[in-house]
Amino acid sequence: IWAASSRDGGDAVRVTRSYARDAQVAWLPDSKRIVFVSERDDVSHLFLYDFTTNKETQLTNATDADTAPRVAPDGKSIAFVRDGKELRVLDLESKAERSLATGHLTRSPRGLAWSPDSRWVAYIGLSGASFRNVYAVPAAGGASRAVTSIPNGSANNISWSPDGTYLVYNTNQRTEESQTVRVDLILRTPR
Repeated sequence: IWAASSRDGGDAVRVTRSYARDAQVAWLPDSKRIVFVSERDDVSHLFLYDFTTNKETQLTNATDADTAPRVAPDGKSIAFVRDGKELRVLDLESKAERSLATGHLTRSPRGLAWSPDSRWVAYIGLSGASFRNVYAVPAAGGASRAVTSIPNGSANNISWSPDGTYLVYNTNQRTEESQTVRVDLILRTPR
């Protein structure tokens, strides 16, 4: 992983020095730290790099692969997927992890999104009918709720609206072109 100033330009500096594959970089809101995935023990784990101290810290060390890190807008937590089967959240201050949901989940960071208030995590999961749909779960824990029920073969790129009232994501069926779908999370009277 390399980094360069977006404001000043110039030469990039090397951040990681591992021979392992490093990927899925996400900035924390303070712009002083990044979280990323590295396969240093033949299993991917989450790492944190702090540019102010030039220090790297391993955040997870489970026997199953950790992927798809997404940083909460408040910078206090990181959502990620363990082994493609479990949505987890890591509290950066306490380093405590908790499980939010289980199932067949996407391993891509594009399949997870935090609400603007850091209270919900939206994710793409496989429904009982083998369709990929969007679910939302409280970040503090609780039951997941399906927010879509579209019979699609692929879904990705979840984003919340700035006010948290709707989600948008891309979906397609087999060989069809991808479509962008808006899902209102607050019921509105039809016009």
